[in-house]
Amino acid sequence: IRIDWARQHSRALRWSEETEHIIEEMQRVVATHIYTANEWRARAESTLDLADQEALTGVEPELNPFRPDIVAGLRAHALRQSDVYLTLATDCVTRWL
Repeated sequence: IRIDWARQHSRALRWSEETEHIIEEMQRVVATHIYTANEWRARAESTLDLADQEALTGVEPELNPFRPDIVAGLRAHALRQSDVYLTLATDCVTRWL
């Protein structure tokens, strides 16, 4: 009986430790999603600086990377990515924590 108790006790301790590790991992996933969302938001804000720059000299207008439509597309993409990662973080918190 003592051997069975020791085995069960050991199993319970391992299960408890595994549960703690999973909770920590879940928290890291949420933190990573939030960090990535903030990185994309910063990229979106940096596109505003691109819009303020003058056109490149000696470059054909259709190849100018600072054209307003290209800058708007870059900004839209970055904002969309930020939203995706915030949605992932929110979903993880709702489901896990």
